[in-house]
Amino acid sequence: MGGAVRGSPWRAGSEGEGGRELVEAYVDTNVYVYVALRHPEFGELCARILRAVVSGELRAAGSDLVAIELLGSLARVGPEVARGALEAYLAMPVRRLEVDERVLRAAALINGVVNVGYDAIHAALMLLNGVGAVVTNDLGDWVRLAKRLTDVASTIEEGEIQVRSRELAVISPRSFPRPVEVGSA
Repeated sequence: MGGAVRGSPWRAGSEGEGGRELVEAYVDTNVYVYVALRHPEFGELCARILRAVVSGELRAAGSDLVAIELLGSLARVGPEVARGALEAYLAMPVRRLEVDERVLRAAALINGVVNVGYDAIHAALMLLNGVGAVVTNDLGDWVRLAKRLTDVASTIEEGEIQVRSRELAVISPRSFPRPVEVGSA
């Protein structure tokens, strides 16, 4: 199998986009939430994704924002559920990307192009750190972002912030490891 292209989440293989195999993706908070809640529809699909991370089949990226969102969303279910999910996340082999001033400025620019709220921070982390795929069940915001990626990247660079990935594959728990069809803008 061929090696991964720098800044690309794919390498030559039999799966993925156009015969390429997914090697790295940002795993969105909702994947961890569905597993923690043992969601009847998405729990096992998301557990399969996390098993791929643990086995090393998929290199996962994330951030402290994922941990914060886990605590915030699952605390409503129960503090022990939130704590358990947090501990499980922190134990995962995830490359945690740092939220800094540059990321926050890029996120503000992203929201100026396509208002996706907190997902703009996740997207900024990805684009500035060369992660070109996201695994999420929040398809609406991420597909809108992917459709406007050229505008988003240009706007970030006009703000004098370097973009390291100009690719954004959106992968759902159902389609994993293949991306969903984004369609034309």
